[in-house]
Amino acid sequence: YSVIIAAYRPSGGSRFACGGETAVAEAETERIELIPQTLFRLPIIRNFASMGLIDRATVDRIYAAADIVEIIGDYVTLKRKGVNYQACCPFHNEKTPSFVVSPSKGVFKCFGCGKAGNAVTFVMEHEGISYPEALKAVAKRYGIEVQERELPEEDIRRNDNRE
Repeated sequence: YSVIIAAYRPSGGSRFACGGETAVAEAETERIELIPQTLFRLPIIRNFASMGLIDRATVDRIYAAADIVEIIGDYVTLKRKGVNYQACCPFHNEKTPSFVVSPSKGVFKCFGCGKAGNAVTFVMEHEGISYPEALKAVAKRYGIEVQERELPEEDIRRNDNRE
């Protein structure tokens, strides 16, 4: 399986999404148990308690405003090839462009290293920042105000118990 880290468990283990199953690795016992679950992709979350929540409507406004060509064009020189744009991948060294940006789909894909995503995930990967920080960076660029609300204690306990 290719393993995608989905969430960090403050209790010491980590949760991974693995091809349709979730493996929970307990750091103390080195034991891995498989729990059937649908495949999901989430950003790595280091500390649930210290993070504020960004409401869904704001996230949707950020995604709607984000112009992937404009954002990625700040990091690499994009050349138009038909309906898409091409460039040398910023994530690995290459001589022949294999990095493609599709403005109609709002996604990028490197056919050399396999990296893919949208405008926010590009900022995450390139800047090495978390998902909420990338959302705030894109929102700032487009003048969208991001208000965070704190996660209530009850929700923090429920998340901890769920994991």
